[in-house]
Amino acid sequence: MRIILSEGMFEGRRIVSEEALTSMLATQIKIAADTEAGSSSYGFGMVVDIDSQRKISWIHSGGFSHGASTQVYLDPELELGIATLTNGWPIGVPEAIYATFFDLAGLGKTTREWLTAFSEELGADMAITSSIDGKKKTIQPKAASELNSYSGDFSSDYAGEASIMVEGQGLKLVYGHRGQIRVSLHYWDGDVFCFNEFGMPEGFYTAVRFSRGDKADISSFMVDMLSSGLGVFNRKP
Repeated sequence: MRIILSEGMFEGRRIVSEEALTSMLATQIKIAADTEAGSSSYGFGMVVDIDSQRKISWIHSGGFSHGASTQVYLDPELELGIATLTNGWPIGVPEAIYATFFDLAGLGKTTREWLTAFSEELGADMAITSSIDGKKKTIQPKAASELNSYSGDFSSDYAGEASIMVEGQGLKLVYGHRGQIRVSLHYWDGDVFCFNEFGMPEGFYTAVRFSRGDKADISSFMVDMLSSGLGVFNRKP
């Protein structure tokens, strides 16, 4: 934090080049459209927030079901930062600590009950729903096609190469660098299958949605976890 807030310097020595630090803290990917309330984007390893008063802050948090919830928050105007590490479910504790800390540092008082606010905000995302599209699995789902009709090799400009393979009475999705990610797909409804999100308790499902081309054959599939329509894999010729 001291190096970032000191523009790459530490105890009079340059540790990080100006070019590298500028790229790290510049907008690389927009998280959402700009509004009157400000903007939010990804740099390299940091979220760059700009509020309605054009005040900049650099943030990154991580929440994991296997025992970690973390947050780092840097305010270049105040030349102040805080990193909070916790062992536990991500319910907003580190976020509440940083918000309270900066309330006290900047205003001398807290402006709201931050733990309650962040718990409510994060609660929906971290709730075990055992559902897809907000719906539980139906008692009488639509029948899937023959498993072999889904199998084959696919590719995505965003996510790379993937294969769908028949394994026993089900399907397996293989993708990632050299096929290192291998997940069993469970039938959900019609041409929709699913798997449990990595590192999450049972019930955090992500859908794998197969689509059909002009000849009614499976032509592509999309992995919801890869989001924003970018995780579409098209069947290779």
